[in-house]
Amino acid sequence: MDEIMDIKYQREQLLEKALKNPSFMQVFYGDLEGDDDELALKNKLLLLSKSIEDFQTDVCGCGQGIRLQSMKSLIREICTYI
Repeated sequence: MDEIMDIKYQREQLLEKALKNPSFMQVFYGDLEGDDDELALKNKLLLLSKSIEDFQTDVCGCGQGIRLQSMKSLIREICTYI
């Protein structure tokens, strides 16, 4: 369970960094359409949040290792945009 907590922490840090950019903040909250990179970053952050939520609500725990690796990969992709 420590790994998911680390992933949640990393997501919060990345979101905080991304939202320091006023242009991205407007894209993230839906005020502007933004460029392709900003839209991709927004979608990846939303996907990461959804993945974390799904992971935490899954009672069977099937494929946890694969899902954790997928989230870590998504974090690496997000880092390329920030």
